Amino acid sequence: MEDLIPEYKDTRKALQRKREELKRLRDSKKEERTKLMAKVTLPTTFQAERDDLEAAIAALESEMKTYGEMISDSEFILEWLETGRRPGNKRGIERRAAYQREKPIDPVHLQAYIAKTSSGGAVQVDRLSERERERIEFALGELSLRERECYEMVIGGGLSYGETAEITGLSKSSIQWFVDEAKKKLHHHSRQVDLFDLIT
Repeated sequence: MEDLIPEYKDTRKALQRKREELKRLRDSKKEERTKLMAKVTLPTTFQAERDDLEAAIAALESEMKTYGEMISDSEFILEWLETGRRPGNKRGIERRAAYQREKPIDPVHLQAYIAKTSSGGAVQVDRLSERERERIEFALGELSLRERECYEMVIGGGLSYGETAEITGLSKSSIQWFVDEAKKKLHHHSRQVDLFDLIT
């Protein structure tokens, strides 16, 4: 890739030189047109010559525009090659939001989650009754996505705030806040459910 940079720089210089030549030629045609207009006494005098100059100027400006686009493209490519990232991209891969980044996770926790067991394999979900499982899922469903994620990692997975912060890309204080909010909601939910159980 590095060997392409000098070639693109040479191409850009050649394109800039050609565009400057066209600009000088266009300016000379404009001067000719101005001199011709100074001579004109009647609107129809030198009409054909003036039309030819107008067409030549328009063609030169169109060609200059094409060269300008080619120069712009070569500068875009050069910047991409030199910096290693897409020019003008404000949300590049290095600036992705926390939920879009790849999250490292302990394979034991992942395996336990898939197998529906705890990370050590000691406590199995099968030991819970269907009603208890439904209550847990319903209670966790009351949490926001971020609260549930942090709560499951810290409380369910036994990860520290620091480890959870590293995985999610959030700060430790944010993790603690989400876990505390989840605990409050779950506590409130459990009190309501217990009351409901007493009534029924």
